[in-house]
Amino acid sequence: MSDTRDPDYRPIAERMAQDRTADGVPVAAGLRVWTNDLDRGVVLGPCSYPNPYEAVWYDVDTGKSRPVAMDGSRMATRHPSTGEMA
Repeated sequence: MSDTRDPDYRPIAERMAQDRTADGVPVAAGLRVWTNDLDRGVVLGPCSYPNPYEAVWYDVDTGKSRPVAMDGSRMATRHPSTGEMA
């Protein structure tokens, strides 16, 4: 029987292991970050609606009403202007 899996599909654990913030830090639950809106936040974990063909999106708690969804490229551990750690 031939393998009919899509060659572009990668399990979420594999994609998370390769995911990095905009400044190159591996993304993991509990990581303190700056969002692209320059809010401080904490990565809670992957969103509950991942798409197996796209980047992993993460729930980030910024202290506002509800977590926001961000992918690694929209987060950084250092402020882009001041270099301050999140």
